[in-house]
Amino acid sequence: GVTVKASPEWMQRALKACGMRAINNLVDVTNYVMLEYGQPLHAFDLDQIGGSQIVVRTAKAGEMLTTLDEKGRTLHADDLLIADAGKPLVIAGVMGGSSSEVTAKTTRVLLECATFQPITVRRSAKRHALHTESSHRFERGTDFSAVPAVLDRAASLIAELGGGTVRAGQVDVIGKAQTPRQVTLKTAHVEQLLGVEVAGAECHQILSSLGFQKASGDLSEATFSVPLARVDVSIENDLIEEIARIRGFDKIPTRLPRGLHELTPENEAQRVERTIKAALAAASFDEVVNYSFVSRRELEAFSAEKGAIRISNPLSEEQSVMRTTIFPSLVGNVIRAWRHQAGGVRFYEWARTYLMDATGGEGLKPVALETQEVAGALWGMRDGSRTWTEKDVGVDFFDARAAVESVLQSLHVGDVTFSALESPWFHPRASAAVNVAGKPVGTLGELHPVIAKKLGAPAGVFLFQLAVAPLMKSAVALPQAKPLSKFPSVFRDLAVIVPVEMQSDAVRSVILDVGKPLVADATVFDVYTGDKMAAGRKNLAFALTYKNSERTLTDVEVNDAHQKIVAEVQTRLGAEFRS
Repeated sequence: GVTVKASPEWMQRALKACGMRAINNLVDVTNYVMLEYGQPLHAFDLDQIGGSQIVVRTAKAGEMLTTLDEKGRTLHADDLLIADAGKPLVIAGVMGGSSSEVTAKTTRVLLECATFQPITVRRSAKRHALHTESSHRFERGTDFSAVPAVLDRAASLIAELGGGTVRAGQVDVIGKAQTPRQVTLKTAHVEQLLGVEVAGAECHQILSSLGFQKASGDLSEATFSVPLARVDVSIENDLIEEIARIRGFDKIPTRLPRGLHELTPENEAQRVERTIKAALAAASFDEVVNYSFVSRRELEAFSAEKGAIRISNPLSEEQSVMRTTIFPSLVGNVIRAWRHQAGGVRFYEWARTYLMDATGGEGLKPVALETQEVAGALWGMRDGSRTWTEKDVGVDFFDARAAVESVLQSLHVGDVTFSALESPWFHPRASAAVNVAGKPVGTLGELHPVIAKKLGAPAGVFLFQLAVAPLMKSAVALPQAKPLSKFPSVFRDLAVIVPVEMQSDAVRSVILDVGKPLVADATVFDVYTGDKMAAGRKNLAFALTYKNSERTLTDVEVNDAHQKIVAEVQTRLGAEFRS
């Protein structure tokens, strides 16, 4: 015998003041009672419920429900439903369906009120992108004991505002009865946490006034039963917070933090991170911080999608997989700077990369293999912008190599070599592997034009990346100073003609090996491949430094060592020499 009509003005004003719109007297009553008790409930048109009864069950995979927002939703097997004998009616705790909603023709009403597990409601709400007044409350927990009173209050208001007769009794199904939680409070802990002494009697009086009943104990330590309505209280600190709230936060004294007696020394990982970042900052690099999520399209451009971990609930398709390399993120930074008409940029990022672990997820083992790396990107003019003192010069491969060398030198890493590298990421003319003690620790080179085109990046982007773990093993924590030689050095030049594909490091290693202990250094200062050279050949010019820390070298000693180097380079490498 219910009549559906507009709710009275006082109820409409109350709902509007709480940010809710008035619909009709039946629906408005359920919303009004929800605001009174913090407990959501739902009103069904009983004539639209098959079999005149409701059941609570999980959804069948692929089952459909049109919700009150008129959207058809495909249900998941983990969704909890309120249904009738043949069809779903409500996504439990989230939103009702349109098939059983209250309309102007409704004359018989079924009221339903329940307590749902917060995690179940939250998962369904996230899965269907539905955040409602109901789900907001269920996700945070509701009062198990309030359900009968909520039903009585709602039925009373409906009878008052819509007429009709309330049927006697309730159908009450309890899956598992809840008992009050037991939380122990030690009075001494109150002072430790709040910084002010509170007497045990005062603590007990405050908690008692809030409905917390003492189950056992004395003033120094007691166990309290938590009211079922207080779903936010589960540990001792929650009780202490209640005491502080009632006493007043203004009664907590203001004090400066107590100083530590000693500072914790910087560990090895922190020292290496600080040193690397300082070296890159000195080389005019700016640090960037990106999401660890990228699109599969970006990884595929780098041929780095193998082993990528897909995110089950991505923010967007552009952030749907964990990155296996930092390069896509850095190239994205360069693209944004380029589109904003920057003259040149130098970026670096200190971050992890992620690869799927075949045995990950078993027991407590992480699902991903995480590698700490530092990576950088250079693009544009070397000075970052146009200047009147020098002509515009763009960055090149050697700027990237210089950045890598500055990092390695800052850590005092020795035995560093650069070798040829074939990688789909880099242009064949400008790429190298970075090796320490003969083992690879990183790569550097120019971004391959094909990848740049796929990503919409400008030409001339140079990249480098270094794995941090092997650098930590090779870093010298406390470098030893070496005294300057009291005796002069002797300098000689050596011009070598070798095949154009031969690396200068190959020649340099022979020079240092044959010339020791007199040759202190060998540096390439010129590379010539002009028309005066035979096809497929190039000229490398080295500056050799001869030194003896105990005495002055004679011309005879230097000449003998120099001739020995010439002979060995010619024998080992088949090189020719220019006079």
